[in-house]
Amino acid sequence: MTEKWYKKSLAINEKLGNEHGAAITYHQLGRIAEERRDFDEAEKWYQKSLAIEEKLGNEHGAASTYHQLGRIAEERRDLDEAEKWYQKSLAIEEKLGNEHGAAITYHQLGRIAEERRDLDEAEKWYQKSLAINEKLGNEHGAASTCGQMGLLEVGRKRFVEAGGWLIKSIERFGKARDEEGVRKGIGNFLGVYKAAPGEDKKRLKAMFAEAGLGDIDGTRPGGPG
Repeated sequence: MTEKWYKKSLAINEKLGNEHGAAITYHQLGRIAEERRDFDEAEKWYQKSLAIEEKLGNEHGAASTYHQLGRIAEERRDLDEAEKWYQKSLAIEEKLGNEHGAAITYHQLGRIAEERRDLDEAEKWYQKSLAINEKLGNEHGAASTCGQMGLLEVGRKRFVEAGGWLIKSIERFGKARDEEGVRKGIGNFLGVYKAAPGEDKKRLKAMFAEAGLGDIDGTRPGGPG
């Protein structure tokens, strides 16, 4: 139903020569195709939107579309292509002072570096994202980045440090009232606990209890037992 309305809007925008309106609608049609995981279709719509945004000098719109093209490339596991699009988006976000947008892109660049197993580079990007989210009071964004920092520390076999980040993530998802985020964070913490050696297990169990999450040995993956 939503797609039908966008296409009715697009037909009028194209008829009237309203390029700005058409670019916005192309972008939204790209989002719909992306949600369906039809990445070829999504890319087609995003490229149509981008051509107009670049023609009109709409930097804010172009930055958003560059970011979405990065997401598509990332879904396709083309990390070099994804990084290229994210960097183009980031250059505009930083130029325009769009801190919220920059924080999202820093996070995605961290994900790419982490996929490449360049954990120091990933940490750099995550810390930049986290600093902005904390400054802006964006608990949900901060929670997501804390969660990624936790998973990064698992890659370093630093289980207690990983647990600390995941606790922060769980607490922040709680403040953001994101129950699914809390459940996912607890599930990740349980995974760390199971993988950790004996002494680290003891410390992680204590951390879990101190955070008010109960007895970790009686906790199911979806949340406190």
